Amino acid sequence: MRLPGCGLIAGALLVLAAPVAADDFDTCYEATGDVAIAACDRAIASGHYSGTKLSQLYNNRGAEYRKKAEYGRAVADSSEAIRLDPGNAPAYVQRGTTYYKTGQYDPAIADFGQAIRQDPQYAFALYLRGLAKRKQGDAAGGDADIAAAKAIHADIAAVIRRFVGD
Repeated sequence: MRLPGCGLIAGALLVLAAPVAADDFDTCYEATGDVAIAACDRAIASGHYSGTKLSQLYNNRGAEYRKKAEYGRAVADSSEAIRLDPGNAPAYVQRGTTYYKTGQYDPAIADFGQAIRQDPQYAFALYLRGLAKRKQGDAAGGDADIAAAKAIHADIAAVIRRFVGD
């Protein structure tokens, strides 16, 4: 026996679920801290996203974990973002930034380098790679990357300070 209206209720639930997932996707990017992480969690778990979009969700959640100094989770999320979309240059920068923040300069330089190979004009990655090179004692290499970054984006140092705190 079929209950009257069940099809309508099921259809309405499906229609209502899509905007919630879309709202979570947007909130994942627009909010910060635990609010963003919770929205990213819901959007990831929704099953509505795959490929590049899912990669972006993982990367953004990783950024929020990095800001909370939950570095293991940040690296795991950035790594998953890269696995889902190896062309996601910001995910390499995000993971590289986490490595940089934890004093792991070799993998940081490698990740920044991968982002730069994908986009040679990626001032953010160039500047951060320069900072990491300096930390390793390669002042000339670091200075060259930082100069290249500033040639692309004159205010990159201020952007980096807001993003990384260095």
